Amino acid sequence: MSFSDKLIFFRTRYGLSKNELGERLGLSTKIINDWEKGKSLPDDFLYGKLSEIFGIKRDFFTDDSLSYKNIEDFNRDDYWGISLTRLDCEGYIERSKKVSKYLSMGIYFALLIPILIIILDKIVPTIFRDISLKTIFTLKIISSLILLILAAFFVYLSNRQKEKYKFVDNGMMYSLKKNDRIYVENIIDQEKPKAMQKIIFGIVFIVLALIILFNINAIFAKASEFIRVIILLVAIFLINEGLNFILNYSIRLSNIKKLLNNQNSYSFDDKNL
Repeated sequence: MSFSDKLIFFRTRYGLSKNELGERLGLSTKIINDWEKGKSLPDDFLYGKLSEIFGIKRDFFTDDSLSYKNIEDFNRDDYWGISLTRLDCEGYIERSKKVSKYLSMGIYFALLIPILIIILDKIVPTIFRDISLKTIFTLKIISSLILLILAAFFVYLSNRQKEKYKFVDNGMMYSLKKNDRIYVENIIDQEKPKAMQKIIFGIVFIVLALIILFNINAIFAKASEFIRVIILLVAIFLINEGLNFILNYSIRLSNIKKLLNNQNSYSFDDKNL
């Protein structure tokens, strides 16, 4: 059985268009088309990428002895990609929590920049009256760069954790035994109330902050400018905290659900369930 036949079989079984497969591989649709017409073959690196995308061993694409009969009965033979254990699930769940935590922290640091700018523009001059505009501008640039570096660092940490179990996000074929699937379902049931509670807190924080921002002149009409700036900072801080809660727990819950909701989570005939 030729490579082109095997590629067509798996691409269509996964419901991927030639363009979608090309995007995952970083190749043009023409190259995928040439492969399926038998005009060319992938190199060793691309064989590895294909095996990663479809969750099967690399030998599947290079073994010419495989027949149509073998491939139609494909479920748990030697070419199967990944069978997840409970230990794998626990590892993925822990890493998914870190992914959401680091990502939300990265966004949090980025959103701290406007707070810092307001402090430097409105509060610092009232405390240090002899400070120059040039010094304030320099402080804004330096502090903004530091916060951006911190934001980028946490996003980097998030991606590093994500790569540990990248098959979940890449649509790689994997299977879960019944007991392990029930275990993951129980974890999700435990995480749902906690996540929803934090998300609701986040929404309340944001709504409260918006009420303050839109009514700051009416509510605090007699307050000094310094007090208004403090109130503005509190409102922005509430928005940041709210977004942090929403992002952290919604991403965490979404990532854990991928263990069950991925379209390729089970073998074709589900014999393992």
